[in-house]
Amino acid sequence: MKIQLTEQEIDSRQLMPETIEIAVEQVKTNGYILFENVISEDKINRIRNEFDVLFDEYISRKGYNTGTNRA
Repeated sequence: MKIQLTEQEIDSRQLMPETIEIAVEQVKTNGYILFENVISEDKINRIRNEFDVLFDEYISRKGYNTGTNRA
């Protein structure tokens, strides 16, 4: 299940009690919860680009492991 946070929740960085109840129930039922559109696409792209540099450097040192406990 996906939960869309209100602008107030995003701005205040605090979930409403109702949202917390729904989220807890979903975690109990499904094992996870997805909050939609909390992080901007631009920020996700910046994080990904910075991660790729680190990951590429790691792979060049360690090699790419496709077995258990892989990168």
